[in-house]
Amino acid sequence: MIPPTLEELSASQRRLVEALRRNAHRPAPRHGEWSVVEVAGHLAASESECFEPRIKAIAGGSNPHFDFYSNGDRDFSRLSLESSLAEWTATRNRILGFVAGLTPEQLAHTGRHDAYGEITVGRYLQIALDHDGEHLQDLSRGL
Repeated sequence: MIPPTLEELSASQRRLVEALRRNAHRPAPRHGEWSVVEVAGHLAASESECFEPRIKAIAGGSNPHFDFYSNGDRDFSRLSLESSLAEWTATRNRILGFVAGLTPEQLAHTGRHDAYGEITVGRYLQIALDHDGEHLQDLSRGL
């Protein structure tokens, strides 16, 4: 598997930010569904609490072990859409800058994930890209 390029990750985030802003006017979702604000908060938290530290840990070469990350039980409803999008964008940019500076050796380091098995920085970048895609699909279906 070829990992996504840094430009693909940046472009995916731009599309999702645009879609979230475009759908910000939508009425409150049905019980159990996330609003646009909650999706943005979830994305910001996932990027800063999961993707960034895990990518850095893998690149560090310590062969870290990860369990499944979830923040689905948190209340993101009181957050500001724009502050969550700004946080998510800043974290994604830090990740992209960090990855751009990695050596081939660092990119080859691995970690272990309960759900994904052996995982590299490139695989974690693909998971981030897939995560973006899942939320883009949700938005296109009306959340």
